[in-house]
Amino acid sequence: MKKKLLLLMAVACSLNMQAQFSGKGMGTEADPYQITNADQLFDVRNDLTASYIVMNDLDIEAWIKEDNPNQGWNPIGTTSSPFQGVFNGNNKVIKGLFINRESMDNQGLFGVTHGATIQSVCLLNPMIKGKSNVGPIAGTLGVETNELKFKDNCVIGGTIYGETYVGGVIGQAYSTEGGANYYIEGNYSSAFVKGVTGVGGICGHIDIVRYYWGRFAYGNIQYNSFRGVINGTTQVGGIIGVVTDRYESGGSNVQYSVIGNTVGGTILGNTAVNGIMGQGVYYDKQNITISKNVCYADTITSSEMPYRISAVAGTDNYGYTGTVLIANKKTTIAEDNAFNGTSVGLKTLKRQNTYVGLGYDFSSQWAIVEGETMPYNIHQSTPGKVNSFLSGSRAKISGTAEKNGTVYVFVDGQVYESFIVDGRWELTLGSVATGTRASVSVATLGLMPSIFIEANSTDAPEPPTTVAGDANGDGVVDTADVTAIINFILGKPSASFNKENADVNGDGNILIDDAVSTVQLIMNAQ
Repeated sequence: MKKKLLLLMAVACSLNMQAQFSGKGMGTEADPYQITNADQLFDVRNDLTASYIVMNDLDIEAWIKEDNPNQGWNPIGTTSSPFQGVFNGNNKVIKGLFINRESMDNQGLFGVTHGATIQSVCLLNPMIKGKSNVGPIAGTLGVETNELKFKDNCVIGGTIYGETYVGGVIGQAYSTEGGANYYIEGNYSSAFVKGVTGVGGICGHIDIVRYYWGRFAYGNIQYNSFRGVINGTTQVGGIIGVVTDRYESGGSNVQYSVIGNTVGGTILGNTAVNGIMGQGVYYDKQNITISKNVCYADTITSSEMPYRISAVAGTDNYGYTGTVLIANKKTTIAEDNAFNGTSVGLKTLKRQNTYVGLGYDFSSQWAIVEGETMPYNIHQSTPGKVNSFLSGSRAKISGTAEKNGTVYVFVDGQVYESFIVDGRWELTLGSVATGTRASVSVATLGLMPSIFIEANSTDAPEPPTTVAGDANGDGVVDTADVTAIINFILGKPSASFNKENADVNGDGNILIDDAVSTVQLIMNAQ
């Protein structure tokens, strides 16, 4: 009887656990819950220690408008009940994430995590507003004595607003005890990120508290890329806004590694503004390693001297010689040193060997289009090309991609989407003025969307002017045009032959009558 009762209890428990998630899977690492729609994404909060995998692209905009159109998505995990499981985005695109909670902390797809693993999550054009600890994928990442892994996540476009600790991917990451390790690796963002204090392209704030002697805590921030716009006031950096090393209870032995990150775009601030890391507040500076980073930002602006890398000395870092440094509204020249890195040109920055020399791994971490792009995460699609972008009341943009998939075109705050068929794509947009910039990302099968390629719209070419009788298209009607018409009738047309001009009588045919008419035109002009 007891055995039957225990069996019934186990079955009931299993059914109850399954009832917390409406899709397939058991929630284990071997058999994760399978997310296929917005309802199932919401269900993640029902079991914060389970494992999940996203099975297909998700558009959650309509779901949010029905559920909470004013405040938007309610983040997964809180300070008292953080997400502690495994979430695998599986390189699928999540569109339509919207959060509007300007007075609330810990805002993002995930609010607070603790010792979790989050990987391969891709957000397209997220719109996030919060107060402190604001990031599109996670507001706060926490860890105590175990490991936190946050790897190969991607944010394509979007706007992220907050006050304190605001990031293009994560708001803040912290540990609370010695023996903790966290890995923030291989993440990418091209968002517009705006805040006041602690504003970073990847993470606003990195914090480790040291409690016990002899217990190491490691923070690994490496192989990340930012290529958007950062606008802050103080402690502003292309990868990290501020690093804090807090010393408590006789603690020691903290090591930070800020290695192999790349930064492009624009960085704006007032104080403690730098290309890789804004500022560090440390008990012991020698425990931080800033090495093998590359900054190719267009502009870094501050009221004081900004650096291409960091105010903390680093080694083996590169900085783009064309980066404009503006200190107190005056342009300044970056000297090659431990704070600015070594200057290199644009051509050098688009060569794989430049990065191989720094130890970048192009077999499992990085990819590059030689001579055309900077390095990007190997899990992202190969960037496409824009062949034409014509302005007008019904603007058109077209191009190519390496494989079939989806193309996303960002123009004037709007996102347009279409399929890539036979390696080609084309979209008709709304009204676009000449000189408007488009940012284009392509997503091909099994990979996250590519880094942006950009193009400016141009005027549509004027239709060619018809000149009756100018059969060879040289702008003059003469005997050479008569010869060109006769050769065409004889089946020997020249490469420059213009049928529209040669059809002088307008009957749709090129015959001897047109040659005679051309002779008459020549005679009339004399």
